[in-house]
Amino acid sequence: MGRRAARFRWFVEPAALVRGNVPNNTYVPKSVTLTAIAMALLSASCNPPGPTPQMSALRQQDGGAPSAEAVAFRISADGTVPIRIYKLPDLVEIPWQIPMSNIGVDRIVGYTGERELIYVTTVAGGLFAIDLQAGLSRMIDSSVRRVTMGANGIPYLVLASGAVGSVERRRLTVWVDSGSANPQSIWGGAGSRALVEIRDGEDRTLEFISRTRDPRRWTIPDGDLIVSRWADAAAVLTESGIRLIETRSSDRVRDIELQSRPVAAAFSPAGHRVYVTTAGNELVQINRYSGNLLETMGLPFAPESVRIDPHGRIIFLKQPGSDTVITVDAPRMRRIGLLKTRWTPDLPTVGPGGTILAEQGGDLYSFDPESLIELGRVEGIGEDRWVVARWTPERPVLEAEERVAEAIVGEIGEILYVQVSSTRNRDWAEEFSSRLRAAGLDASIMLPDNPDDPFRVVLGPFPTRASAEVVARTLDRPYWIFARQLGPER
Repeated sequence: MGRRAARFRWFVEPAALVRGNVPNNTYVPKSVTLTAIAMALLSASCNPPGPTPQMSALRQQDGGAPSAEAVAFRISADGTVPIRIYKLPDLVEIPWQIPMSNIGVDRIVGYTGERELIYVTTVAGGLFAIDLQAGLSRMIDSSVRRVTMGANGIPYLVLASGAVGSVERRRLTVWVDSGSANPQSIWGGAGSRALVEIRDGEDRTLEFISRTRDPRRWTIPDGDLIVSRWADAAAVLTESGIRLIETRSSDRVRDIELQSRPVAAAFSPAGHRVYVTTAGNELVQINRYSGNLLETMGLPFAPESVRIDPHGRIIFLKQPGSDTVITVDAPRMRRIGLLKTRWTPDLPTVGPGGTILAEQGGDLYSFDPESLIELGRVEGIGEDRWVVARWTPERPVLEAEERVAEAIVGEIGEILYVQVSSTRNRDWAEEFSSRLRAAGLDASIMLPDNPDDPFRVVLGPFPTRASAEVVARTLDRPYWIFARQLGPER
């Protein structure tokens, strides 16, 4: 393990499985088993660190882009100031600004590295995609009631009409019309699947909905509701404990009793643990699959809010009515220390390299995750929004795509793809494709031309057969390169 990996017992994320960069004795949750299939299909290198041959080949397609750095994007609330970028961990500003379009930003939905986009909602109820490379802000829809970013980098949303849909390749697809139902919340799963909360009078229902399957429903009690990153599990806080629901099976519901009333909770990013704070001033760690209580840590107060960073390294616990936050090393269930920070939807947070970002007295500070020593500062941040990511401004993604499209149109009049898999199970194909995209591969689904044809999971498109062969030969398995005549997007 590398120097920083030795500090924490890192949870396995989907991209790590495809990279082959999985530490020894690390728990691999069931929710990412399809990514393991992707690893087998792609025969990824198992010599960490460093990119797999597949990733290296794909980078050759755009000229060998430099590795991305951990950065923090600063987005003004009124949208009148260009987006500013700060390098982590020292918060030194990068001389690269991205224009805004006078968008009144309400909150950050999330960042997707696949298309270099930041999704935001506006105070007027719109959903915008900020294109970091093109420097443009595009409206996705003007009447969005609820929106969330799925673990696959795809926004899932509820429109004002009550319809449910998702945004892929900057396009809104409405795939479930909830009719008279009124979804209060939404969480994105893989592919065209989502979890929604619906209230009808005093009745409260959790529904697992899909574009291709009948919904599954559970009647749930009052209480705070939390959902795992892949929406494959949910938990409701009750007076005596938590009710845990496995959303991929309609009959897997269990009640887990606690010694004290639960106050707040959150799933680990991998989904295999549930962290619960109680009125008895405790932080309890629960095994999601067995329901066993693994560890309990005493606290000086009963935190009212719990937040876990996207990599599962640090837990933030907020004291009621105060700006005091306890930081906890999640894998080791060890208290790190106290922070004074304003609690907002964006902050405190943790950057890709482990740096903690927090607001104190109107300024943004960065801290070392173990010692909490100050590393950097940005003065006077006001009500600006923040999002952290790995990103580099030297990679002209959209320009490269346009050159590819021009080459396709001008030279051969057809589009070339490398087929990775084919199946008649659309849900499987969508989930597999989503996991490959989350791992950095340009994967998509080719819809069948005829009812008897399968769904194809493909990489590409590529401008020439030679460039497709470069990628295909790295897969170390039989492959199929095929062409489609250029025409309207399906």
